[in-house]
Amino acid sequence: MAVEMCKLSLWLVSLDKSKPFSFVDDKIFCGNSLLGVTSLDQLRHLHVDPERKRKFLQPFVDVDAVLGEAARLRRELASTVDEDDPQRSTYGKARLLRRADNTTAQLRLIADSIIAAGLVLGGTPGVQLEDAYKSLEWALGEAFPQSRSTGNRKKLDQILTNGLTPTVKTDYDRWQPLHWAIEVPDVMDAGGFDAIIGNPPFLGGQKLTAAMGTNARDWLVNVLAGETRGSADLVAYFFLRAHSLLSPTGTLGLIATNTIAQGDTREVGLDRMTDSGFTIIRAIQSRSWPAATVNLQFASVWGTRATISDEIDRFSDDFPVARISTLLEPAGRVSGHPYQLAENKGIAFQGCNVLGMGFVIDPDEAQDWITADRANKEVLFPYLVGEDLNSRPDCTATRWVIDFNDRTEAQAARYVLPFERALTHVKPIRAENNRKVYRDYWWQFAEKRPAMRKAISQLENVLVLTQTSKTLMPMLAAQQIYGHKLVVFATERLDDLAVLSSTVHQMWAMKYGSSMRTDFVYTPSDVFLTFPRPSCSERLKEAGKALHSERREIMLRRDLGLTALYNLVNDPGVTSDKDVTRIRDIHVEIDSAVLASYGWRDLRLDHGHHTYRLMERFTVAPRARVEILDRLLRENHRRAGLQDGGLSDQQEGLFK
Repeated sequence: MAVEMCKLSLWLVSLDKSKPFSFVDDKIFCGNSLLGVTSLDQLRHLHVDPERKRKFLQPFVDVDAVLGEAARLRRELASTVDEDDPQRSTYGKARLLRRADNTTAQLRLIADSIIAAGLVLGGTPGVQLEDAYKSLEWALGEAFPQSRSTGNRKKLDQILTNGLTPTVKTDYDRWQPLHWAIEVPDVMDAGGFDAIIGNPPFLGGQKLTAAMGTNARDWLVNVLAGETRGSADLVAYFFLRAHSLLSPTGTLGLIATNTIAQGDTREVGLDRMTDSGFTIIRAIQSRSWPAATVNLQFASVWGTRATISDEIDRFSDDFPVARISTLLEPAGRVSGHPYQLAENKGIAFQGCNVLGMGFVIDPDEAQDWITADRANKEVLFPYLVGEDLNSRPDCTATRWVIDFNDRTEAQAARYVLPFERALTHVKPIRAENNRKVYRDYWWQFAEKRPAMRKAISQLENVLVLTQTSKTLMPMLAAQQIYGHKLVVFATERLDDLAVLSSTVHQMWAMKYGSSMRTDFVYTPSDVFLTFPRPSCSERLKEAGKALHSERREIMLRRDLGLTALYNLVNDPGVTSDKDVTRIRDIHVEIDSAVLASYGWRDLRLDHGHHTYRLMERFTVAPRARVEILDRLLRENHRRAGLQDGGLSDQQEGLFK
């Protein structure tokens, strides 16, 4: 059905419905384009990595002769359909296409075997992969002997079955690689496509292994991404494949989800492309899909492998700019990407992943259990989630949770009432989970976060942020369970609160974090670990103290949660509310104090209501934002250089 719809689309794209439905079968290729052979050298050297330059014992097929004939036949197929000419009629072209397919049948089988031999090992470079291709060489020798004797395909068929059979349940009984070097030999022999357009499928990076199997995901990492690891979404690998198929002057235009410019997906995809000479000439960073029934954000990327003059304008969200970064926004003076800083390790953590609502109980029930047995207090705690944090004036938990932490099953069973609840309401759900560890240790949280627990064990308070949110963080009691959608900072210093609540930190988070629809997602590994922290100061401490005490007083007095309060702060129509004005003034002071700590007193911030990443907020002016982000990136690079040279220093507190 998909192929037939594609034929119809190719016909309709002519915009002339009066024309006959022509023969287009030769222009449609069906298969997995991420798995196929893309270069003639892969065929010549019988290896997925053409740089290996292996020499095999015998030429199983004359690659150049076969593809030369296939290219000739395809040129004939490209002529206009003429039903009065037997050679150019629909019937004649169908016969010609079968002839072209028959010409390349043996070569396609060999290409399948090249993919299969490597795919079973995920394309992982090393001795095993080399041995696999040596075994393939022998199998091909037996299948296609130089003598006229009948070959034996038993070993070859086994290689094909082992390699092309998915290791997890999929829609396919067998992977069908799409070999561009065979399907369009004239195009690939000329260096690649002049243009590629498309809307690749989406699948989140965390779901790839379950959807395609470990070996297939490893293949994407090792073969398409050059061993660049990271939890990249599937779309990144389609971008890489499209880029590899372009001619040296080729251009592509692709639609993707907005994660293409974020986190690991950006690093695996666009970063690798630009590092190899790709230039982004136009981009849409994030827009709502134009359909009321679909709630998602998309991005678009236009770019080329050709060398283009710096005098030519690029367009970022329809505005002319000098250059566009892989974040799909105007590039600053400082190029490159931020590096993780050792000084930031062991501070920011994602909360616990409970994985089982049977652990969650009502506060009154928790108190009843503690009354029944005081020992139960050891495994019952307030359970704070994002909704509580952002909507309640006191930011307190509305529920409690059973937490056996790392206790054994026998130890957990000593807490009779909590254990019975988990046994009844958690174990049956966990029994259906795909991960063995979650099934076997059903009475424990899926992710207990031992490093976080250790880091905050001696603290009375911590800073907490909802991972997907437009609001800021409060300081809260440390000894409770934080949900997995919260980010916990192991500090209770007021100057830390000021810095992490500053526009400087927030802009860094919005630029280098990821997003979920129109909200940005705070990812500690991409945001906090790379953030070049300023020096602590008494001014910052006083600003943090004002934010903590005055904001809390306003929220409690007016019965406002963080979201409700900051909706007022970020609303340009709110001009006469004294409480809102006071919160804005505190943030202006925080931003000034942070810049002073960096020594950047020369910047004019011009606070007001400005839009960045589709969000209007009370923040610094765009010109100041660009300059601050440039300076932060330069400072990150400076510290990373010192760190690599072993010169990092640590000073008192969280911030240097």
